[in-house]
Amino acid sequence: MNQHLQSILTLIQNNDGFTPEQKEALIKSIKATDKELEITAFKLDRTEKVKRTTAILLEETIEELEQKRKAIEETNATLQQSLQELKAAQAQLIQSEKMASLGELTAGIAHEIQNPLNFVNNFSEVSTELVDEMNGELEKGNLADVKQIAQDLRQNLTKINHHGKRAGEIVKSMLQHSNSSSGQKEQKTKPSMRL
Repeated sequence: MNQHLQSILTLIQNNDGFTPEQKEALIKSIKATDKELEITAFKLDRTEKVKRTTAILLEETIEELEQKRKAIEETNATLQQSLQELKAAQAQLIQSEKMASLGELTAGIAHEIQNPLNFVNNFSEVSTELVDEMNGELEKGNLADVKQIAQDLRQNLTKINHHGKRAGEIVKSMLQHSNSSSGQKEQKTKPSMRL
């Protein structure tokens, strides 16, 4: 029993100023109060233990959260680095695709220009042979053959002129397309692609 309540209890028991019924009621009240004090002390003790346990758990939780925060920061840094690497790789891939497209475009342009140039070269070679042949016929005095060779030569020169203009039109068309791609106005005429 609480020592203060014990003192009060002893005082009541030794005091003759109370009737036995009053003493019994007071003693009963003191014992009930003592019991309530014991229960309250127990609850306070238990609350203190819970408080200490909660504080320990809270410290552990804070420590865990701090570790997780550091891990998230490290992951974030790694992701940022990966993102930068991906952006660099993407830029490099775009550049590679542009170069591949440029290569395809260049090959197509070369092919388009090569066709009329082949005709120009072939007709030029044939014309050179015709000039040699014509000189030979002139030395022999075969004017009829010379006139025929001159007509063939004229036809070849017409074809050389035609295919030279065709190559020029292709180049002009590409230049117009290039100008329109860079924001300049494109003319609507297209060169003939016939052979």
